[in-house]
Amino acid sequence: FARARAEALALQKAMPAKQEREVAHLHAYIDRFRAKASKARQAQSRLVRIAEEYAMSKAGDRLFVTDLCRATGVSERTLEYAFREIMGLTPMGYLIRLRLHRVRQSLLAGNRRTTTVTREALRWGFWHFGEFSRAYKACFGELPSDTLRRAPGKTPQ
Repeated sequence: FARARAEALALQKAMPAKQEREVAHLHAYIDRFRAKASKARQAQSRLVRIAEEYAMSKAGDRLFVTDLCRATGVSERTLEYAFREIMGLTPMGYLIRLRLHRVRQSLLAGNRRTTTVTREALRWGFWHFGEFSRAYKACFGELPSDTLRRAPGKTPQ
């Protein structure tokens, strides 16, 4: 009985040391995982930055996701993962937002005599005017016609 008790005591003393080692291994694993995640996030951030710089440098062009893939040198899936992680939207969503902003800039710079919402929407690749109008209002809180109406270059009524 004394021998069993001594073994049990030795086991109890050894158990905390074993648990401490396991916890230390777990912490080391978590640290390695975080380091890898941090490096992955940095790489994704770099991809998004390259794609954004490319898109901004092509201000007058209609861009496609494949153009961004070529500029960054990655697949559509990789680019999509990066955009979702860093920006919370897809590359296509980013390009739509970019085009919406370009329409808005055109409307704000235009006037009612020479600028129309339809022409600017078509110029920036929006073919479905109902969807365009809904997306524009969701993005800017007003209809594109309201933006054009209050543009500084408008003609008097």
